[in-house]
Formats: sequence, C-alpha cells, structure tokens
Amino acid sequence: MNATFLMIRSFVCCLGVCAATVSAAQYSPVPHRELLPGEIPVSGPGNYAEPGRTYVLTRDVVAERSAIFLGKDVTLDLNGYTIRYADAGYGHIANRGFEEGLKGWDVAAAPGAKIENTADVHVFVGEKLLRLNAGDEIRSGYVHLPVANRSYIAMCGVTGWHFHDPQMKGDVRNEMKVSVFVEDEQGREVTCTTTYRDTAMVSAPVEKRSPRLGGGFVFAHLQGLPAGKYRVRVRADTDCLVDEIDIRPTQDVGVGIVGETWARGHYDHLYQSQFAAFFDYTADPASGRPLAGIPVAMGRGVVNIRNGRIESGSEGAISWGIQSSAEDVRLVLSNVSITTSGINAIAVDVTNATITSCRFDVTNPLLINRHGSNFYGVDLRGKQASQVSFSEFFGGQGCLVFKGKHSDIHHNKFYNRQAVTNHYSIMAMGDSSRIFDNYIEPERGSGIEIYTKKYIDIFNNTIKIRTSPPTCEYGKEEYSANAIRIADYRAKPGAPNGAYGNRVFNNRIHITAVNFPHPKEYIPLSWAFFYSASGG
Repeated sequence: MNATFLMIRSFVCCLGVCAATVSAAQYSPVPHRELLPGEIPVSGPGNYAEPGRTYVLTRDVVAERSAIFLGKDVTLDLNGYTIRYADAGYGHIANRGFEEGLKGWDVAAAPGAKIENTADVHVFVGEKLLRLNAGDEIRSGYVHLPVANRSYIAMCGVTGWHFHDPQMKGDVRNEMKVSVFVEDEQGREVTCTTTYRDTAMVSAPVEKRSPRLGGGFVFAHLQGLPAGKYRVRVRADTDCLVDEIDIRPTQDVGVGIVGETWARGHYDHLYQSQFAAFFDYTADPASGRPLAGIPVAMGRGVVNIRNGRIESGSEGAISWGIQSSAEDVRLVLSNVSITTSGINAIAVDVTNATITSCRFDVTNPLLINRHGSNFYGVDLRGKQASQVSFSEFFGGQGCLVFKGKHSDIHHNKFYNRQAVTNHYSIMAMGDSSRIFDNYIEPERGSGIEIYTKKYIDIFNNTIKIRTSPPTCEYGKEEYSANAIRIADYRAKPGAPNGAYGNRVFNNRIHITAVNFPHPKEYIPLSWAFFYSASGG
C-alpha cells in the first residue's frame, strides 16, 4: 500500500470524527516577590552566567539594544517584570508606506512616480504603494538614528510581480530591481564596508538587487555610523512597485544565549537563507567569538526563563525576543509573554525547548525573504525533541516551526496572520512527532504542514480555515488556504525521505468561504486536506 492511499484514507477519517475539546492554559501575570537566599538581583541590562544560580529581576529592564545575555545552567526569573529591548526612541521615515500619497518624498528625479492602490494593482502592506519607472530616483525625509555604532537597515519593499503569459510556456516573472542608498544630513552618500563571517563586503549601498519570488525587501546594512539624521534614496533599476521604505534598528535580542556569533547581515546573506546571530556583539567574525564579557554557552545545558514579559521597544527588523546559538542548550520557558513587532521580527529562535503556559504575540506584516522554514513566531530549529503545550500564538508569518524528532505539540491555541506563501500555523518538520488537542483558527492563512517528514501523528485538533484574500505572490490567479497539507514533491518515487507513515485522525475541520473584495482574476480556494505528492 503506497503512502498516497494512506493519506487519503486518513483524510476521510478526519472529517468524520469530532476532536476533543481544547483547553489551553494562558500566560498569567505574577506579583513581584522578594528574593530568596542565594538568588541574585538583576536591575539592568548585562551578562548573567554563573552556573546553578537564579537571577531575579527587581524592576523592569530597558535596553537601547540587546538586553540580557545568559550562560548555561542558569534560571532567569522575570518576577512579574518586563524586559524591553531596542528601546531608544527609534523613529521611522514619515509616510514610509505612501498611505498619504507623496507627502514628505522628493520625487523631482522620478517623473514616472505614481501612487497606486494595492487593491487595484498589487497586494503588499497597507492600501497604497508607489509605481516607479526604470531610472526614477526618490528621496525620503530624514529620520533621526539615536544610537551610534550599531546595526540598522535601510529597507525598500518590492512586490517582485509574478504573472503568467498564455503566449509563453510556464511562468514569466518581471524581476523588479532596485538600488538602496543612504544619505547623511549634509546630503552625502553613506558607504559602509562591513566584515562578515565569510568576507568583507560593501553593505551600503546595495545596488541592482531584487527580492525572491513572492516579493520582499531589499536592504542596505548600516553599521558603525554616528548618531544623527539620515535619509533613504531609492533608484528603480527596472519598472517596479515599491512600498514600506524605512531605516530601522536590527540584530537586537531581548535575551541571548551565545554559543558563537553568526556575523552575517548583508542582504545577500538573507537572500541565500544564511542567518545572523549577535552580529553587533562579535569580536572575531571568522571564528564567531563574541565580545569580551559575553558568556559563551558550550556543551549540554539548560536555561530556565519564567514568570514575566519580554517586549520589543521599537518596530524594528530582524530581531528576536529570545535567541540562542548554543546548539546543545535547552530552553525551558514557562509563564512568559513575548511581544515583538517589525519585519522579520520573531519571539523565539532556539534549537530546542520545553514551552508551557506562554503567550507569543508577533506583528510581522511581511518577510524579507519568505523562502524556507524560518522567521516563524517561534522557531525550534534543532534536531532535539521539543515540547510545546498550553500556550497561545498570535500573529507572525507562521506561528510555530519545529524540526526535532519525537516532539510533542499539544493543548495550544494558534491564530496565524499569514501574508506570505507556505508559512503555516504549525510547520511540522520533525519525524515521529505528535500534534494533538490544539485549537487552530488563523486570522488569515493555513493550519498544519508536514514537509518531507514521516511518522507524524495529527489528531484531536480543531482547525477552522477561511479562504484567504490575495497575497503578494498570488493576486491574480488561484490561491488556497489549507487545514492540513502534506508535501513531498521534491522526493523521487520510493525515496526514503518521502512523506510516508503519517497519520491524520479524529480532527474536527471547519472550512468557510469568505466573500471579500478581490480582483476578478483571483480565485480563493480552501481545502481540509491538501497533498502535494511525488515521492509515492
């Protein structure tokens, strides 16, 4: 019996049997307490790394950049207080999304500049975007960067318009390219040459770059600049549609656990799915050695964080509530609320974790590069098993991705806000794992995906799916939202990495067609079960 038949049989069962009632415990604020003997008070940002010790907040902790770095085998008790990172009064370029037309923009060198409605032309962020012709140049107003010698990105959203021409074979894509420049308050062009892990590169400006399929952001990495006023200049190297042009703080963490630093921060790195960690805290980019004083967590260990809040203090870009590059250190997270906002801003990025009674609220309207299974609200990327239970997930481009075998995901609530393709409420990428007794109701988007993995059981879940409005990638063709999708379309028939042995049973699935305005060419679809097969 081949895997395709097994999947279809499970699909029939999942529509016929009711799931168990899901009851997810919520994050609950706790009152501040007095320290116990031997506990160490924490009243500000810093490094806390003595093994076996419990560090306890005695007040809210506010940091202009990253806030706290931990060693392994420690406990951080937030004690009902809040850690706020990247909180320095960072501003934004006025009218960065063109919602007020061309107000605040210098378009003297852009005769083709034209404000368009996203609903009429192309979906992106908000209701307006800007059309430019090849060769057009625009300048923003100035924004004050308050903190010197740190990383910022100057970014430009690009739709990367994708369409089908019936006169040609296959898809044809107009690859929109832009160049992003930064100017100081004297109008001089800023040039940054940055040493990364692999090489030194000109990180600002970036010229003649395009987003990948699905649209995204092109950015220049600013590093080592004095505080002051700066503005963005964008040149259209092809006809293009641009939006959300801004300068934002980047590479910040609320709590960091450092095994090594990953000194990558160029646009080309993220385009190629090479990720960064603790860039601004790197002493030696080649080896990944952090700055003196920052603890290095080597070998097996545990970090416990409990009882409080972690929040981003700005609408930044490429930032993390909690991030770890210590591959063998397990995060135990209990009764913690993490709120973060910005492009590619996420709550948790660690190898493996035990998470219970937590709340994650992520406002991330789009991704720089939507390809790959990264920049979910919570990213558990290691091979070790994880357990996530009795927690709530709001927003993000996908809520949770896990990659460890034998993981358990149960008694959680998921409210995805998916605006990009293939970022699900739960992305299941760990063989022999279980997903059960969850409640999944995306505000926008899909439910669960298994991608080329096997022996995963999905049972006793309630999943409510609505048809989706158009996305940046799919705006003038059909696009589906799915309750459960199993995909092995890159596997060869009979391949050992095909998606087989997965079981889907005892789930309650609701499918709703929503009557929302959309272009006549757009066909909204929704499926209880969608199987993308090639491996058999």
